[in-house]
Amino acid sequence: MEITKNLQTIERSLKQIKKVEFRINKLWQEISSSKNTANAAYAIESMEMQGAIKKALAAVDAIKAEEFKFLNGNILPLICEQIGTDDRQK
Repeated sequence: MEITKNLQTIERSLKQIKKVEFRINKLWQEISSSKNTANAAYAIESMEMQGAIKKALAAVDAIKAEEFKFLNGNILPLICEQIGTDDRQK
């Protein structure tokens, strides 16, 4: 259940990144065909996009950290038990 939730969060984050990339490409097309007044709009929009990208990547990083914590706390001890060692490298 938790894995499904994590995968859905990653999927939403990656979709958000794709939306931002699309918006950036669209903005560049508009800027390249207009005058200097569009540069201010680009600066404001790109700051918003950078924030969205940071949020999406932070969500992915948080999920990776949780998964690593789960593996290290639950799976690694089982593997060590099966191979007959208590040596765990962290």
